[in-house]
Amino acid sequence: SSGINAEYGDYIPDYSLLHQQQEQELLHRQSAKPTTAVEPFNLRTEQVAAARAQLAQQATFTQPSTPPPAFRASPCLYTGVYSEASPAKPTVSSQLRDSATRQKLLAAKKKAQAEYEHELTSKLKE
Repeated sequence: SSGINAEYGDYIPDYSLLHQQQEQELLHRQSAKPTTAVEPFNLRTEQVAAARAQLAQQATFTQPSTPPPAFRASPCLYTGVYSEASPAKPTVSSQLRDSATRQKLLAAKKKAQAEYEHELTSKLKE
């Protein structure tokens, strides 16, 4: 069934033959692979537990005699001058965010004050 199609002149492969060849190739590759030898594995969990217990006995947690070092001045990368760290320059977006937050807080404060005054005036009228 493999060969040339007389009408079109195209080659038509013999798929059953190709399938047999691929199966044989696969069997050959499978037999050529070396098998894995099973070897015992020693996890040594007893040693890990013993080492952990020994470390726990040795560890003594005490407060340090001196507090950790505070901020130390370091040279500026660009100038090389030692100085206290200056705060980072705020970006436009952070300034807008801060201003929006302040406006919301101010509006909430004004609303609470207006409600309080309304309650006082309603109580006085009664």
